[in-house]
Amino acid sequence: MKEIATIAKEALASKTGLPGIVTLLDLMLIDGKNKNSTIHAASAASTHVFCKLFERKEFAKKTVNAMTDSEKKVASWLREHLDICTSRLTDLLASNEPSLQTFAVDCLLKIVREETINLMSSQKSDTEWVFENTVFSKLVNALCSKSKANDKKDSRGVAITSHVVELLSTWDDLKLYFMRNLGKLAKAQPDSVDVSIAFEILSQLHSEKELTGSNWVTGTTASKISTKKRKRLGKSHVKASSEDDSSNEEDEAATENILPPQSKTAHRKAFTDCWLAYLKIEMSMEVYKKILLVMHKTIIPRMTQPTLLIDFLTESYNAGGAVSLLALNGLFTLINQHNLDYPDFYQKLYTLLDENLLNVKYRSRFFRLLDLFLSSAYLPAYLVAAFVKRLSRLSLVASPSAVVIVIPFIYNLMKRHPAIITMIHQAEPSESEGDLFDMSENDPAKCHALESSLWELHSLHMHYLPSVSSLAGIFQEPLTKPFYDIEDFLDLAYSSLFDLEAKKELPEDVPMAPVMKKSENSGSMDFFVDVVAM
Repeated sequence: MKEIATIAKEALASKTGLPGIVTLLDLMLIDGKNKNSTIHAASAASTHVFCKLFERKEFAKKTVNAMTDSEKKVASWLREHLDICTSRLTDLLASNEPSLQTFAVDCLLKIVREETINLMSSQKSDTEWVFENTVFSKLVNALCSKSKANDKKDSRGVAITSHVVELLSTWDDLKLYFMRNLGKLAKAQPDSVDVSIAFEILSQLHSEKELTGSNWVTGTTASKISTKKRKRLGKSHVKASSEDDSSNEEDEAATENILPPQSKTAHRKAFTDCWLAYLKIEMSMEVYKKILLVMHKTIIPRMTQPTLLIDFLTESYNAGGAVSLLALNGLFTLINQHNLDYPDFYQKLYTLLDENLLNVKYRSRFFRLLDLFLSSAYLPAYLVAAFVKRLSRLSLVASPSAVVIVIPFIYNLMKRHPAIITMIHQAEPSESEGDLFDMSENDPAKCHALESSLWELHSLHMHYLPSVSSLAGIFQEPLTKPFYDIEDFLDLAYSSLFDLEAKKELPEDVPMAPVMKKSENSGSMDFFVDVVAM
């Protein structure tokens, strides 16, 4: 077999050497026979050959009358084998070798660039902005689709996603068309989308704060396009593959008198459409939680219409458990910044206070938000009292690391809402009367919290852990101390509390318990107290 480099050289030397391309394409197959080094070399050679053919205008469009029969056959044959080449490169994305995966992406982008330049040269003016999306959409579909090998673990991992994110963050035109293509894939074939890989890429894309118009992978820059032509972008002077249906974004870009890759409007609309289509796909609970974690910082601020997320966030908030906790940030952002009306917000928030709340992974996140939600001095006393009473009751069965959050949190609420301080001074319920507070009632207005007492806080004053009992002692005195900084308590764990106790200095003489000593005369057991010097 001839050397790969020799085959590529002969293919470019004359049309008689073009059949050598078939050999290169065969060497790109992942069939167990070809080594990774052979596949890598054949992929590089094939990409080089097709890029050179683009440079030589072998793919340039001509009128039918201007082409001979032989030229038509050659052009058709080249186009057919270019399609095979790009398909083989997309197959490499499923390779077990990360270096092959990233190299295949680079090869495909080289072809995208050269094909775009070729398309520009076939137009009447080389100052028109175009983007050949056929190959790039194939890349996006292969990257974000589920692995075909059902019996094998998907080999696409951190290497390729990090590489793609770096490329999309560098080239504005690629980022724009990635979002458009992924959005179309999610709408047309939602069951085929790999939600995990799609999320890893989408969540890391940079915002469109600076779109200079000079960082386009196609090599075209905004400065090359005249202002007169930019005004007509929405119709005849922005061209892409026939599969691209992005005319609306381009029309909006035209009103801004700038090109689509340089338009924040076009980017934000592509981002919005992509996420809305993506969020309708069935996904695992792990990915679902990751989305909610970044919703308020990464997704909502870049949406053209954040209120379109109302249904998704309200359904998440009503789901219960950790999902409801994670949906709080996004939902509150819509309420606070986008005038969302959610009349039962506090009632639903109250129902989240259950036995599992103080032990969940997102406990600190929840208390930060709860502190914000209950910060208004205009909240009714019965509502704040219900939260205080329920947290007090839950603290009786909570771990010490959770209790040290609840105590200062309740103290701050009482300082902020003096009307509920009476709950401390009310008499504890007798055994016959019982506590008037109804823990099972999920409506704060009907649980009778304001008519109850905070006897639970008195119980915490006798907690087995000294740091907890001393902290609970603040309710035995007038509430004259300043507000606590909740952040000082949110990250305390059981291990850190243990370390605090272990580092405390002990007294020089530690009194010991009575020790039994056998009498020498009677053989009986006498009690005496030994003081052992430590």
